[in-house]
Amino acid sequence: MTGTLWEREHRRRLGVTKVLEGWPCSTVADILDVSTRAVQQWVKVYRDGGPEALTRQPMPDRPIRCERPLAPPPASLMRLEHHQWGA
Repeated sequence: MTGTLWEREHRRRLGVTKVLEGWPCSTVADILDVSTRAVQQWVKVYRDGGPEALTRQPMPDRPIRCERPLAPPPASLMRLEHHQWGA
């Protein structure tokens, strides 16, 4: 499954909505290009924890990836770090 975090979360919510409307998990999976098992898992997570449970959860022991490049640190912070290193 590819896409941004928002796109993947939207895909999960859409999949659960369609299953709750009566669509078969296999049909939803085919349309969203995911496995039937993934759709079944989304529905289980939704039923156990509500809509909030479908939001992205960080994987244990894995750093969170930033979706966009980080801005460079302000010059004042760079001077502070430079000073603390004794240079």
